[in-house]
Amino acid sequence: MNKTITIVIGLGILLLFTGCTEPQLSVNQNNKKLTFVKGKPYAIPVNTISGKRLISAKQIKNARLIGAYCKKGDISWISNGVSSLFDKYDGKTAGEIIRRDHLAGCASPLSKQEYEYRLNQQNQQQANNRAYINYQTATATKKVDYTGTVYHY
Repeated sequence: MNKTITIVIGLGILLLFTGCTEPQLSVNQNNKKLTFVKGKPYAIPVNTISGKRLISAKQIKNARLIGAYCKKGDISWISNGVSSLFDKYDGKTAGEIIRRDHLAGCASPLSKQEYEYRLNQQNQQQANNRAYINYQTATATKKVDYTGTVYHY
């Protein structure tokens, strides 16, 4: 149990040094973003941060204590809001919540095909977001008078 507390505190410190602002304690494993470590692409859940070092053999054993199953060469990630758990709970309870809610994990390097798929998916999402914003802006600047005439401002 001592190792669990050490790992959780270490992950909490990592979180504090990354400058996270708003706690968001849900992790959607299906909604991922791309990140690069040592020139290799990884897909990690949105609303998480990742370490910038590859997982070592020793860290693989320690990660299992919080429910993360890693391989050598993976990177770790943790939910943005985990530090708030340490404000509310002791290290043991915070570790149990992290394990129960899957608020930490590991990601393996992506193959070329996986990377291209994720990149295309991410670009499509950004294009959809831009189109939605453009639509909202366009409709907000239209005024229609009682005769049905559309005025653009």
